[in-house]
Amino acid sequence: MPYRLSLYVVFALLLSLSCVGDDWIPPKNSKPSEILKEARADTKAKRYSEALAKHVWFHENALKYEPAVNAVRLSSALSDWVKLGKVYPPALEKLIAIRDQIEKRAKDGEDIGRAFEDLANINEYLGDYTNTVECFMSIEKNYPDSAPLALLFAKKAILKTKEYQIYAKYITGTTDFLAFKETYELSKSTSSQRGKTKKHPSEDVEKTFRHETVTLVAVLVNVGRKQEANEIAELARAMIDDKKFHMTLDAALKGIVPDPWP
Repeated sequence: MPYRLSLYVVFALLLSLSCVGDDWIPPKNSKPSEILKEARADTKAKRYSEALAKHVWFHENALKYEPAVNAVRLSSALSDWVKLGKVYPPALEKLIAIRDQIEKRAKDGEDIGRAFEDLANINEYLGDYTNTVECFMSIEKNYPDSAPLALLFAKKAILKTKEYQIYAKYITGTTDFLAFKETYELSKSTSSQRGKTKKHPSEDVEKTFRHETVTLVAVLVNVGRKQEANEIAELARAMIDDKKFHMTLDAALKGIVPDPWP
């Protein structure tokens, strides 16, 4: 009898420990950024169930209290969550379950912008680009008017999975390039008027211009629009006389698509 009792006590103790996270209740006036810090501290201290509960709360509630943390919510917070999942499988299972719920909402046409942005970012940290592309194709089929918005978030996954024909349906070739060019030149002009600073705002714009142009050229080559690709490459060479940039254009004309950036 004492042996049976001791087993019962051990079982009850283990059960109570496994449910600690489920019992966690966010304090009143919770500050999402502080809850995220706690989640990270809990992970470090191996309080895994508490860490999971706080990650879930942060992901689902942060924007209600601190809209500015959305970038963190969809980047480092997800990265931390996936790391937690590597040592605590229930965390990964929960993240996938949330992803699946978001996928259903997106496919049902509910809040495609926010829902699809969440799905694409979760899948990026899960390394599941195929799921993003499949969901995009469902939106494209059933809600075509929403496809261009969803494409903003699906672009990286589409390029990663080399589904260039999908992406090519939404690019106009030279017209797209001229839009990149206008943005780049406007930023460059604005920076010149402000005078030199430690880092010009145009630096990131130029990097974006170069990357978008090279990507556009390479995709056009891959879908058989070589003439457009050549025309854009020549216009880009005339704009920026830089050997490294010209080499990337040469690679693009061979169909080599650069890794998505940022």
